[in-house]
Amino acid sequence: MKRPLIDGSIRYATLIFLLSIRLALAQYVEITADIESIAYRSDQAGAESKAIPRKFSIRCITGNDRWRIENDWSQNGLNKWLFDGTNIYESLQVIKPPDDEMEDHLKGTLRFATVPFEQSRSNLTINIWPTQDGHPLGDVGVNIPWLAFCSGPYLKREGRLISLPCEILRHTPDRYAYTDKTETFPDAFGLPGSVDLFLSKSLYLSSVDDFYKNWGSNRGARYSDWMKNAVTNLEEGVLTFHYAVTATTNFLNWTFPLRFEFFQNGRAFIQNGSWNWRGTGTLKSIREGAEPESLFNSAMQQTIVDWRFHDETTGVDANTYQWTNIFTPQTNDPALEEKFRNHVEKIRRRLDKEK
Repeated sequence: MKRPLIDGSIRYATLIFLLSIRLALAQYVEITADIESIAYRSDQAGAESKAIPRKFSIRCITGNDRWRIENDWSQNGLNKWLFDGTNIYESLQVIKPPDDEMEDHLKGTLRFATVPFEQSRSNLTINIWPTQDGHPLGDVGVNIPWLAFCSGPYLKREGRLISLPCEILRHTPDRYAYTDKTETFPDAFGLPGSVDLFLSKSLYLSSVDDFYKNWGSNRGARYSDWMKNAVTNLEEGVLTFHYAVTATTNFLNWTFPLRFEFFQNGRAFIQNGSWNWRGTGTLKSIREGAEPESLFNSAMQQTIVDWRFHDETTGVDANTYQWTNIFTPQTNDPALEEKFRNHVEKIRRRLDKEK
């Protein structure tokens, strides 16, 4: 006697139900991956053949509400990033001294004395930025892993823009100057299968305005006007960045890239922007993960650069202070407010003298 077909349907539905419960309980996925990239000047003949590929490793914990990315992109330090649903945190710890060439370069270009290695290695520098969307706006070492493994929730946001990954985005005026054509995987997490970014003149103007608006009236307006004048030389719709997943894996009913590739073309209209980038990424391991941990470490001296503080009149953008706790400082802390007021007043007196 044949078994009723409904038995198979029930077993399948039960399996799907159990998988959904498992995914709900395991809200985070832990990933390790290797990324190899190469960068070379687009305005110099033969630059590509002389460029040296660079490989770095990442560890990522990703989920719908928060993420954490660690990488060894910084050749002399440990770099960690965290989105806790409200703020972006970046910690940097120096773990080895710079080589002789780099030390000479630092001494020759910086206007302040460098800190001895034995002193700097005991300090943990933590940046805190407010955010509404969880985009790191960091460097290549975090931007590319974030796009590949963490960007699904961001891509669902209404009105979101995808910025150029192969830049230090907090120093990049054209970061939001691009329209995108993006295809995401058809699951609840929605990571991108492909991303193409195209230059937009209108977005370029708004991106430049947004970048310079907090610089202070005189300085910001001067640089902003110079940058906006470049719009007449821009080519509308030119492809500037491409990302594509070439192999995938399914884990807890979410699709993740096993391998991906990317390139970014140089932009001659941006200062120091004439760099071509290309690279590949390979997933090494994937498993269920725990909730991302804080970056604070009370066992070390913690220097906080807190970008949640801002003064419109002077353009002061951050409050720098020492911190001994493992929880996020509150911006209404009286001691921190007083420290920031004193710093703003010092800058105001200096600006008055320069008039």
